[in-house]
Amino acid sequence: MDRRDVDGQESNGTTGNFSLSQRGETREWSFNLAHSLVPFGTGVLTERDTVELALTQEFDSRLRGIAHLGIARNSDDGYGTTIDSRTYRYADTELRWQIKETWYAGIVAGYASATDLGAPDGVGGWSLALRSSWAPSRRVFGH
Repeated sequence: MDRRDVDGQESNGTTGNFSLSQRGETREWSFNLAHSLVPFGTGVLTERDTVELALTQEFDSRLRGIAHLGIARNSDDGYGTTIDSRTYRYADTELRWQIKETWYAGIVAGYASATDLGAPDGVGGWSLALRSSWAPSRRVFGH
């Protein structure tokens, strides 16, 4: 539940999220729904509804595939002000290779688009990226 006060006008709303996930020996997936209030960069509140589906498939001990599919819809909560009424859609897939315990490299391909309530055309595009991450080995200090 949320309480809003915009220019002296008070209102109540709801926020929340719902998640389902399953983890198996070589595959895991998750499904998430959320309704939230988020601040926009200009100082107004935006209601955001999001849906995301994620899937991870391990092919062997060093190689895995990861995919995300999602949509986020923003609607202004500024009592008639239209600042951020957009719909964002995205999908990406990654092939990740675990080089060492502390280091992985991957290639990611994806597509994202956005449509604005007041604009006649949406925008979108493809992406291709190389991704790498290194983290130091875990150590226990003291007891």
